[in-house]
Amino acid sequence: MTAAGVTLSHEDWEGTLRFAGAFAAQGLTVLTLKNTIYENRPDNVGHDSFPSGHAAVTFASAEFLRERYGWTYGAPAYALAAFTGYSRVESEHHYWHDVGAGAGIGILSSWLFTHQGGRRRAAQRSKMILLPDQRGTGMPRALTPERLVLLVGLLLAARVRS
Repeated sequence: MTAAGVTLSHEDWEGTLRFAGAFAAQGLTVLTLKNTIYENRPDNVGHDSFPSGHAAVTFASAEFLRERYGWTYGAPAYALAAFTGYSRVESEHHYWHDVGAGAGIGILSSWLFTHQGGRRRAAQRSKMILLPDQRGTGMPRALTPERLVLLVGLLLAARVRS
């Protein structure tokens, strides 16, 4: 939730909405996968090991901060995300592939919602100058973040059934 706090402290209202979208996308993807892929945890407590929700959240936040505000904010966030992933494996709550998948989901979700064909560094200004594109997503019309999340969910559901 640090990423949301940074957007609010910079009065970056567009960034706040984009982070909310990324947060929702990664959350929906993680919950869908946890409820379709039954993998026991290393400590044998539950069958919802894949993917790591903690990794997805922390890597989504790190990528959002990096893409939106640059490496000054992104580097410490990525260090924290990496430590979170390591601690989930070390505490035997997840396997490495759970953390890797969660990290990938988080990074992709944030990238889809923040990439604007060029970085806007709100950290360099007290307020952002908003220059949205036609639809405000920066994505080609054929591939919106919502469609990509749906596509990934459908492909993984088909993989589980086969």
